[in-house]
Amino acid sequence: MINILILVFIIALGMVIRIFFPLGSFEAAATYALGILMLCGFISGNLVKKIKFPAVTGYILVGLLVGPFGLKLITAGNVRDLQLLNGLALSIIALTAGGEIKLSGLKQNFKTINYILVFQTLFIVTGITVLIILLKTFIPFFSDPANFPGLSSIIAAGLLVGIISTASSPSTTLAVIVECKKKNLMTQLILSIVMLKDIVILFLFVIGLSISRTLVGGSDFNTGNLLRIFLEISGSLVVGIVIGFIIVLYLKFVKKDSIIFILTLCFFGYEIFEPLHLHPLLIMMIAGFVVENFSSEGQTLIDNLEAISPPVYIIFFTLTGAAINITYLKTLWLLTILIVGFRLLFKYLGTYSGAKVAKEENFIKKHMWMAFVSQAGLSLGMAKIIENSFSMFGGKIYTLIVSVIVVNQIIGPLLLKFFLDMPGCNGKEPRSYTKKREGIKEEKNVRRS
Repeated sequence: MINILILVFIIALGMVIRIFFPLGSFEAAATYALGILMLCGFISGNLVKKIKFPAVTGYILVGLLVGPFGLKLITAGNVRDLQLLNGLALSIIALTAGGEIKLSGLKQNFKTINYILVFQTLFIVTGITVLIILLKTFIPFFSDPANFPGLSSIIAAGLLVGIISTASSPSTTLAVIVECKKKNLMTQLILSIVMLKDIVILFLFVIGLSISRTLVGGSDFNTGNLLRIFLEISGSLVVGIVIGFIIVLYLKFVKKDSIIFILTLCFFGYEIFEPLHLHPLLIMMIAGFVVENFSSEGQTLIDNLEAISPPVYIIFFTLTGAAINITYLKTLWLLTILIVGFRLLFKYLGTYSGAKVAKEENFIKKHMWMAFVSQAGLSLGMAKIIENSFSMFGGKIYTLIVSVIVVNQIIGPLLLKFFLDMPGCNGKEPRSYTKKREGIKEEKNVRRS
């Protein structure tokens, strides 16, 4: 009860300041916005924990409540001004995620990761594309000839929505895992799939974009974009390895003020690498992976990151909520519900099929799909590219994708926490780990005999 009263008081105080004390300078407005988001985020996170919801859900919802599409305590200008902190937060989250992935886990569980990735992608891309083609007859959104003049444009739109629907949110996934304090072989498998999926989706999106342009405009397939993405990803991998070893050298030989060093590296890394068309999140993820798997400083890095993670998560996810344009959901609620529902179905079918082919146990086959529902940054970025690339239907598809992401980003953390709290997930290891360990024991027994 006390948390609710404090939250109401903070919101009321924010409204008084916004109405009666106009904040003229950039510094005053940014400080006010950051303070409101941090305080409301912290209180709402504690509130939702009492009903067994993940704190991430509270952060997003309160950001939506106080943001420019809610009570307007925070303006759209405030959200833009604070995007600098978003880059810092994303870099720290990616570095943490890389540090949580063990090379031994990737090797031992390579088959499961690959099959789940392949089958999820096949089911979702194909299923969503077919769904949108079938909806053309029933949904006015797709039947307007000014936006979708023929079947080819519907197929193009369906393909792009399908590819984006495959993506998950590494930042949200990691935040829930860290909050639930469930670091085991199962969560390593989840993070490995989510992280590798981002790389796969980047390539798929470039291919899908070229195919869609060919379908809509009759232009030739553009292999240049594919080569460009390959070079960007390759460059990011190399830079990530270098950054990783820089962190190792600092933690091993300098040691002092390591938190300040990591914060500085994450902040400047994001601001420097993004304009160079490299991928800051991939760079920091690889850096964390290098520190964890090719040095003895992995635990030191994780300890430092965990010390600064609570305010980082509050800033990032309250800003995420504040940036959500809820009006998109109002105009496309029926179509949004249909796509969200079928996406969940295809996530389940893809995960089940991949785990079945990999000969994983029933728990993973039936329930692990819940770990891959959230969507955020990468999906929004690709949606913006669609809006800018297709004058006829780009704006419409952008609106649809954003409304779907809004729902997935709210229900995703809830489903992931529910999965992690299931009795079968506590300390559970995928069957591939068990087989590997049993094989080693059997080999030792043979040698002894």
